Amino acid sequence: MNKEYLRTPQAAEFLSISELALRLRVSRGSIRAHKVGNKLYFKTDDLRNFIENGGKSCHR
Repeated sequence: MNKEYLRTPQAAEFLSISELALRLRVSRGSIRAHKVGNKLYFKTDDLRNFIENGGKSCHR
């Protein structure tokens, strides 16, 4: 399992969406983010799973 984490700008670029769209998906529970202080971090494995699931939530 890949343990690499990306910050919001890099994760948005990885998904080819805007940072605002990424934050909206996080607030709606579609994408899992890990908050440390006031910063969000995204596991690359979670982002890959999101893509593989056609942009649908990969966790509950």
